[in-house]
Amino acid sequence: MVKDKVTKCYQFERMGFINANDEIRDCWYLLIDSDQVLKDWLELNAYKVLDIWNEIKESPAYQAGHCRTEAGNAFKVLLILRAEREAKRNISFVEGINYIEELTSKTVINLYHKFGEVCVNRNGGCRHRILGEGEQLFELVRKDELVFPQSKQLKVNVSQWDGGTHWYVTINGEIYKKFDTEGEAQRLKKKLKLKKGIADD
Repeated sequence: MVKDKVTKCYQFERMGFINANDEIRDCWYLLIDSDQVLKDWLELNAYKVLDIWNEIKESPAYQAGHCRTEAGNAFKVLLILRAEREAKRNISFVEGINYIEELTSKTVINLYHKFGEVCVNRNGGCRHRILGEGEQLFELVRKDELVFPQSKQLKVNVSQWDGGTHWYVTINGEIYKKFDTEGEAQRLKKKLKLKKGIADD
């Protein structure tokens, strides 16, 4: 007797709003509406937490910024603040992983248990599924794999870390290129924006 193959189905929803300049501000969210989907997302998130920790450890100690991603920079600042608050010189691997995991998953779990569903984006940001005033559901996609759809519009930004000397061009939060001057970074941003699908922040 052959058992039927059970296929998982993950639902992704692209939610957001249209601003005063008729620009779409949106994000893809995974709908977590079952214990199995929550378990699968927690497993995926565990790998992401490890990537963030490795990214933080590869960057200069006790200096905000200098990570590959905006998420890495944000968690690095939180870890530095925690170390200062606890008067620690270093945070161990286990402490760091546990802290990042708690920050990224605790709210998701709490909302799921409270409402029976929660929407979570690729960075671990979460929200209730109810749309706020002016928000829309732009698109809904069901997939067999837990892989977030790609945004149709890329967002290009220029930034500099506090106290930093370099300027960074980021695309959708990932560092694309580093420059010594803001002018060089702005010129690349302008060039990239001329290509189809590149939007302002």
